[in-house]
Amino acid sequence: MVPLNLLIVYMAVPLPFWIALWLMIFLNTYRHFPKMERGERLRLSAINATVPTLILIGIIYLALWFVLQNFILMG
Repeated sequence: MVPLNLLIVYMAVPLPFWIALWLMIFLNTYRHFPKMERGERLRLSAINATVPTLILIGIIYLALWFVLQNFILMG
């Protein structure tokens, strides 16, 4: 198994990049809903930013976890 402290480091270090990615997607989608009311526009932009960011985080961390498992099992 991968030690928990190693996983925490791999989650904490890229956190600013994940926040920047979320914010970039949020602001980009917020611009594309100009004629909606403000609350609906914020809600849709938050959903549109959260879903792809979480999917990307999941894919990267699953791949990282499998790679680390292989290194630990081999070495």
